[in-house]
Amino acid sequence: MRHTQSWRGRLLLIAAMGLLLTTCTGKESTEVSTAPPQEQVTEPIAAQTAELVTIRFAVWDWQRDYVYAALAEAFTEANPDIHIQFVSFDELLGPLDFTNPDFQLRFPDLPPVADVLPLSLCMADVVSTRQVRDLTPFIEADADFQPEDFYPGVLESYRWHNGTWALPVGLDAYVIVYHRGIFDEADVAYPATGWTWEDLTIKAQALTEREGGHVLRWGFALNTFAPTSLIESRVGPLIDYTSDPPTPHFDQPDIVEAVRWYTDLYRESVITYPVSIDDSRVLYGGEVAAMWTETFSGWSMTSPRTEVGIAPFPVNTPDSRSTLLIPQALAISAGTRYPDAAWRWIEFLTRQNLVGLLLGFDSLPIAYLPARRSVAEAGGFWESLDTETAAVLQYALQHGYVSQDVYGGSSALFAALDAIVSGEKTVEDALADARVEAIELMRKERERLASITPVPPFTVGEGGNETPVGATTITFAAGADSSDQQRYRTLAARFHQSHPDITVEIAPPRFSGTSTTLSGLAASADCFLASPDLQHPQDGEAVLSLRPFLDADPSYSTDDFYPAALAPFTWQGDLRGLPAELVPYVVEYHKPLFDAAGVAYPASNWTYDDFLARVRALTRGEGAERQYGFVPEPYSDYAFPLILERLGADLLDENQSPPAFSLDSPATIAALRRYSDLATVHHVQPTFAVDLAAPGGEVLAEWQGLIREGRAAMWMIPA
Repeated sequence: MRHTQSWRGRLLLIAAMGLLLTTCTGKESTEVSTAPPQEQVTEPIAAQTAELVTIRFAVWDWQRDYVYAALAEAFTEANPDIHIQFVSFDELLGPLDFTNPDFQLRFPDLPPVADVLPLSLCMADVVSTRQVRDLTPFIEADADFQPEDFYPGVLESYRWHNGTWALPVGLDAYVIVYHRGIFDEADVAYPATGWTWEDLTIKAQALTEREGGHVLRWGFALNTFAPTSLIESRVGPLIDYTSDPPTPHFDQPDIVEAVRWYTDLYRESVITYPVSIDDSRVLYGGEVAAMWTETFSGWSMTSPRTEVGIAPFPVNTPDSRSTLLIPQALAISAGTRYPDAAWRWIEFLTRQNLVGLLLGFDSLPIAYLPARRSVAEAGGFWESLDTETAAVLQYALQHGYVSQDVYGGSSALFAALDAIVSGEKTVEDALADARVEAIELMRKERERLASITPVPPFTVGEGGNETPVGATTITFAAGADSSDQQRYRTLAARFHQSHPDITVEIAPPRFSGTSTTLSGLAASADCFLASPDLQHPQDGEAVLSLRPFLDADPSYSTDDFYPAALAPFTWQGDLRGLPAELVPYVVEYHKPLFDAAGVAYPASNWTYDDFLARVRALTRGEGAERQYGFVPEPYSDYAFPLILERLGADLLDENQSPPAFSLDSPATIAALRRYSDLATVHHVQPTFAVDLAAPGGEVLAEWQGLIREGRAAMWMIPA
């Protein structure tokens, strides 16, 4: 993470080559199974006892402080007999290898350490192993619950096998995004609420752009949206789960027609799947497709808003349900000792506006909807949206559905689509084979679930290793990424083994108030990771001097650090932090371009003159085909000072007191002239027009495109 706010901070950062700071603050430490469900208590809910009970709540690390911490405080204030204790889902599950195609997140592997846990729709294993409670008794005993307050289909998606297994707290919805400029140029009307699938087809065909046999731009692209979901959106459920056993509808005329419609458009290169892009800005810049699928949350965070609009999915009839909804919910562990308190907690959360629930960033645009209508209305969700966006989203919810592929039968249809577009099978033959395969897949999955041995009766414990009496607990704010927190959590456990009187609690960075400087971060943690910015007016005083600690421990020496790594952490001659990691900037180069030009590869001891000779030799061509010898970063606020210093600039005169910028020194002027000459005199590097007010701009896409297309011989990037 980088939290530098001033040029001085950035210069210090460059001098340390992207260091992450470890420092201490000045604050004082102180389905669904075919087997019958396990018997569960169904008697009326007992009155809560007066004793203080602790509910252990499992959350992802990046949700805890940004979403749930304040809510837990509000809940405890209204329910003083209940304490909410957070349990790290990241710590429970360990490192997750999402790059492994065989990876599966199976909740039965979790130890019984939480009373309340988040649950997605992939619940078959959880219910089969009897790890979560049926919430029906609580719902029936709560006259204020109001199931109809949830958006249609959302609560129902967690109701099956004669039980309700979780309560939805938020949801996302798929929408269709379109590029206004492309529609305007082709004089095609924008998609609107109530448009039909035939309208989508006509627009996609009209907006597909080709050059010879090459597609320059598709009319419609499926971005994070499978073709099977598109077919389900058009015709409804693909599998009938009300029958026993479930029955695939793949041979129904409407599904046959929808499959033919999709595969024909795919073979005509009107529709594409999957969308393979390096950056979403390319997609939102209209370089891939005129229309594409996206979640509302994805659109909210990525869209430049001015160039693109959104539309709900098409409908065939007024009562069609074509918009796929993605709910998120909370469940109660079957082993909780305090079911009443756990119910009060999750029911409370269903009535909160959990903005950014899945992301953990409350400063982002509103992206996730509350699952309850009353919460969306009372919390100002709809007022936060412009009129057009609100109308689209409300229409989508009125025509929304939740997919229920409990036994994985739809995967057979996916394979059938591949066989059709490749020409291996006809539509009819592929769907007939897929129906047989789906029946077999679902039979095996039902047998697997039925064979699962329920976990033995368990009781959720009081929670982990308790801190010994008199021990010290310190908070360490690691990076926002869960992998960073996992890494430091392992180190904290190792540290605790050798220092049992000290417990280190790992937490994501949380700034105090609206401040994003080091002082804002220091107010909420004892120690933390951040980039150095000690020259900010308040930041130098927000962290302790380490000199007394070094003087008290003669065995500890800073000589093992790289000298340049320590410099950024010195303030007024005092050491205020220790470097934890180095992120150096390096020059990458494209070997085939060097080979084609007969130019030697860069060496570790090369000079500026060597660099200039190479970039001049490697720059060639004109216009859209021009190849550049060097491509700088599009957003170069970090790299630029480093480049100038390497070119001989003396950006800071530290002989003065206090130090002052020396931007007009002869050395700095000469370095700046050398750098600017690369673009204005030698013409060996492109010039990017950066619009910092346009988060969805195309500058980064342009930079990536030059590298991806082999038009950049060298470029600079943090390693």
